Amino acid sequence: TATDNCNSVTVLQHVGPQNFSQYSVGTTSFLYNATDAAGNVEVCSFDIVVVDNVLPQISCPSNITLSRTNMNACATQANFTVPIGTDNCATTTARTRGLDTGSIFNIGLTAQEY
Repeated sequence: TATDNCNSVTVLQHVGPQNFSQYSVGTTSFLYNATDAAGNVEVCSFDIVVVDNVLPQISCPSNITLSRTNMNACATQANFTVPIGTDNCATTTARTRGLDTGSIFNIGLTAQEY
């Protein structure tokens, strides 16, 4: 809203979305100019900052212990449900350590990390 001691004030938006709606996570900047009939200009700027402070959720399977199916082999295949993460915003679940489900695992501990 702009006011002036004269009756005519024009407000123009120069930066930011024209329609107010839901904003994505991050900063959205706005810049407005108010100009009166005498050519005097006042500038107004502000930011809308949307912060995502909801932690993502992930559910991992329990530890898996396998026995060798072939006593002459030093490894066996492991099948497990791949964890999937969820979040209120877009999310990606990625394996950062270990092997895919269905892979051949050597005897010993293999840490899986998602």
